[in-house]
Amino acid sequence: MIKPLHTALLSGALSLLTGLSAQAAAYQSLDAGNSRIGFEYTQMGVKLDGQFRQFEGHLNFDPAALDKSKVVLKVALNSVDTGSPEADDELQDVRWFDIDAHPQATFTSTAIREVAAQQYEVTGTLQIKGREQAATVLATLKPNGQAAVFSGQFQIKRGDFAIGEGSWSSYDVVANEITVNFQIQAH
Repeated sequence: MIKPLHTALLSGALSLLTGLSAQAAAYQSLDAGNSRIGFEYTQMGVKLDGQFRQFEGHLNFDPAALDKSKVVLKVALNSVDTGSPEADDELQDVRWFDIDAHPQATFTSTAIREVAAQQYEVTGTLQIKGREQAATVLATLKPNGQAAVFSGQFQIKRGDFAIGEGSWSSYDVVANEITVNFQIQAH
């Protein structure tokens, strides 16, 4: 009688461990074609949004080895899409992104730690327009077979990166706060 109970408990424990190891998959590449990096901002009191259509990156994420996990994202600033071709052209100017001198924005992680089940705090350095700022991003992981989606959002201040210089350095027309949101598919 004890033997069948022992076998059932062992079987249940193995099933649980198998389920946990399936959830603890490592992801080593990102799929930019099925990912999105967007942003939200306020202009003249109206909330607007946009996205960057081109970016690339490197990912090595293993929930069992977070100390060795790393992400680097490089966003092509000339791929900005606000829904207005005139605004997109204006953003490439030296007063905004200055894409001739600084064609991309880069986020490089320095540490990743788990803060809750399937939720990770990613700290790193965000570089835009030649300026660097420390950034902390909260990312939620949703596994789906051999793939997973990391999603979240964080806020930056455009003034910290000199985005909008000269007459645009005032925040009365375009607010200083920009919310960046992302859904990054990984394999």
